[in-house]
Amino acid sequence: MSVIKANEIQDLNGNVILNTNNRIKFLQVVSGESTTLISYNSSSTASPNIRNYYNLDNSVSLTTVGENSSFFITGYAQCAVVLVNTTPFARCNIGFSVTNGSTTTRISGVDGTFGDSWGPNSAPQGSTLNRSTLWTPNTQLNSGVTLTFNLLGAQYDVGNIRWNNAPYGHNNTITVMEFAA
Repeated sequence: MSVIKANEIQDLNGNVILNTNNRIKFLQVVSGESTTLISYNSSSTASPNIRNYYNLDNSVSLTTVGENSSFFITGYAQCAVVLVNTTPFARCNIGFSVTNGSTTTRISGVDGTFGDSWGPNSAPQGSTLNRSTLWTPNTQLNSGVTLTFNLLGAQYDVGNIRWNNAPYGHNNTITVMEFAA
């Protein structure tokens, strides 16, 4: 059993959305799981999937219950490298995006060499990655808005990367909690 205690929660812009003087009200929780093997074979750093986030085929949708809600998002994924002559190791990371209508917004995960934290070099058995973030939309959301939250993955190094590598029986998960203060 885990217990999380906090006296303050801030959004990505540093705005306090919960402190010990407020009570938090969880409105709903949705979760998704995928066992789909996602494989990217890259042969150079010019490959479009090197250091760029892509969808890991795991999304969850919810229709907002509250007005001006915030969302706590957690994800888990396993990244493995298939040994090639030049790259016995690889660094990976996970991130999140949200789609509202036809607009997709990156919540966490920064493309490129700088600006993100890349996981440790992983041996062929892979790395297990966990990430969580708090997202408060820049614009106010009414109740009844359908949002789709996406689990993203990226690799830093050149190599043959596999997510949910079949021999290891892993899956990836995303959980989204809507809450109002």
